Amino acid sequence: MNEKLLLMNGAEIKFTSIGITYSDNGKLILIKFKDPGAEMFVSLVLLAANEERLSRALKLYRKFKSVSEIKETIIVGNRLSDKNILRAYNDIKFVINPKPESPIITSLKYAISSVSNFSKYIIVCPVSKRTLESEGLSKFIEKTINKNLKFSVPLINKKRLHPIMIRRSEFEKIRRNRKEQGLKYLSKKLFTEVEIG
Repeated sequence: MNEKLLLMNGAEIKFTSIGITYSDNGKLILIKFKDPGAEMFVSLVLLAANEERLSRALKLYRKFKSVSEIKETIIVGNRLSDKNILRAYNDIKFVINPKPESPIITSLKYAISSVSNFSKYIIVCPVSKRTLESEGLSKFIEKTINKNLKFSVPLINKKRLHPIMIRRSEFEKIRRNRKEQGLKYLSKKLFTEVEIG
């Protein structure tokens, strides 16, 4: 992109790939575009179907709060949880799944509809599963992003753990996934294992 516009007063406005320049009588002003890459971050999605699991989700939220790459947290729960517990957590997006008994992939579909446009990846954690520690999660995030993986799962001592990571470009695969296939089906078919030393 490199276009210019001449104004009636003789000034010139030029549109370039890095921003807009305005020149008039030797004066030059450059307005730079924001670098979208610098704004990108990772969202944490915690899947909690009921009140008991929501309590566990909040523990995981506090546990992972120190992970610098995570800038957004989304918890999927039921209506009762929304009213009774999350009033004090205004930095969490709470998404209601009206059918918490449905397969976990359904909750994930509700979550991705609320993910920020600036989120490059989501970290998905069913709260009833065993998870990485904060330090391990940071390594997992770094390796996944550096390798530009679409779907990834951490591996420690040849065992898969949670959470998993999904790149934003793959959200449509989640949306199209049939509930009878579920997250486990996707995990076996699409996920790349990432060794965490």
